[in-house]
Amino acid sequence: MDIIQLVKGDTGPQLKASVNRSDTGSAFVGTSNTVLKIRKKGTSTTLVTIDLSPDDSVLGTGLLVFPLSSFLTNEATTAGFYEAEIEFTLADGSVISVFELIDLKVREDF
Repeated sequence: MDIIQLVKGDTGPQLKASVNRSDTGSAFVGTSNTVLKIRKKGTSTTLVTIDLSPDDSVLGTGLLVFPLSSFLTNEATTAGFYEAEIEFTLADGSVISVFELIDLKVREDF
């Protein structure tokens, strides 16, 4: 997976992910209780948790969209490398995390 490159302070970027089932290859049909957790690479503390954008996502096809403005405008976000994880909370309360991490690189604004 490629590294997603971002600029600190930007308010427009979104992360779009297509989540497919490993057993059937079909889209993973999640719920609106889906979040993106981001932490600084090499740490274990979640810096920010971002809710799925239900207006921009297409749950039936597995297309998930997360607005990144709360991450990029967070005071704790500095230039460097981060990793993100998509996590689903199902109706029965069980949690499913996508195994593959998403790599992010943030640079300072001009």
